[in-house]
Amino acid sequence: MFISLGFSCQTRFMIDALIPEQKRQPFDFNITSRAALIRALATDGESLAHGADEALPYRMPGDFREGIGVAGMYFWHDYPLGDDRLSLHADWRDKVAEVNAKYAYLWRRFSEVIRSGDEKTFVLCNTQKNLTEFADDEADFAEKFGLGRQAFDEIAAALDGYGAKNYRLKFISRSKDEVAETSGIAGDRLDHRFAGPLRLRPDPEIVADLFG
Repeated sequence: MFISLGFSCQTRFMIDALIPEQKRQPFDFNITSRAALIRALATDGESLAHGADEALPYRMPGDFREGIGVAGMYFWHDYPLGDDRLSLHADWRDKVAEVNAKYAYLWRRFSEVIRSGDEKTFVLCNTQKNLTEFADDEADFAEKFGLGRQAFDEIAAALDGYGAKNYRLKFISRSKDEVAETSGIAGDRLDHRFAGPLRLRPDPEIVADLFG
């Protein structure tokens, strides 16, 4: 079983290319910074709930697409867009309660699976080409979406603290340096692959190689 922990929709699309029709999980179709992922695990999913006052519109500087961001978690496909399919609909605040209810439901499913004894692989990718539009510069990208040794230590500790069982991690990186940082980790804990920047839906052959 593969489960996406972020950092973008691309991870879920890769999983779908291998195993279609898996049930949705909370980090499938959004942009999730590492801090937001760790916070969600530390709060048993409560940090995903938000009010209209703390939900802030965010516009991608290159693609000009808008979505809602809350403390490093970007609910990119949960709020309606206007007729131009780029700007948020004027009534997006009316959907806050519905979005919160959806993520509470998804979290309960997620919690049950990750605390079960079933064998599972948690997958994180930072290879989506336009993921850089959610960071100010290279240093900010590394802080939000880096997958080096610090990321492994933090994410593994958060999963262990939450009670995750019988799992391994799979990282797919845009940086060879990140892969080198984790080279000393035992193979049964982490499978780390280099891919470079990839389009949103990579070719099936590329996905098969990365997961092979």
